[in-house]
Amino acid sequence: MMTKGQAISRLRRTIKADTQDALTTDRYLYSVLRKYASLILRRQDGANKLLLFTPLFQSLTIELEEVDRIKDNCRGLKSGCTIKRSISKFDQLLEGYYGPLIKSVSSIDDSEIFVKTTLRQYNSMSSQKNFKYDHNQYYWFQDGRFYFPDLEYDSVNIEVGSDEDLSGLEGCNRKGKKLPECTQMQDQELYIPEYLFADIEKLAFEDLGFMLKIPTDTNDDKQSLQRD
Repeated sequence: MMTKGQAISRLRRTIKADTQDALTTDRYLYSVLRKYASLILRRQDGANKLLLFTPLFQSLTIELEEVDRIKDNCRGLKSGCTIKRSISKFDQLLEGYYGPLIKSVSSIDDSEIFVKTTLRQYNSMSSQKNFKYDHNQYYWFQDGRFYFPDLEYDSVNIEVGSDEDLSGLEGCNRKGKKLPECTQMQDQELYIPEYLFADIEKLAFEDLGFMLKIPTDTNDDKQSLQRD
């Protein structure tokens, strides 16, 4: 698996960009790669080709906190008395065809699998008379957080798709702490299937080539973007 820095260097060589060029900083080049990675991943997800690609997904145990339903966008909820949500926000999740890539949410011992829903759907279900016979545990993902109605647990397991290492997310995000696992962007692994990278790079090249007016009539530029 390549790092983000390696992916950026590969694209930089392709477009023959000067590292001092203000328009081609590492962060900008990575933002272009990420844009087209999201596009291609959505297509793959729509064709049900992503769930079997294990390296794309990261397994984490996340901590939960109880929140006020009225203050936390759960005003319409009619059932239950408590709502818990993930302490950390997950804005880094890759987008699939049906939204953020979330493969599974489960109890710590994996004995219970949570069912994905939305606040509106859950509110509709919980208002039905026979809902008291529904023994499923539900969750919804909203504004970067996981929400759980009437849950006793203080932590759950999640398996999510992201192009960033999420293992140190809570420590990195809390109170401005800088922990050892909060590595530089260039040194982080690229959680994107390498077999898709040639297509991603091609789209990024076309985008940047138009912006930077890269000539296309030289022998070097005519070579295939499909690299080993």
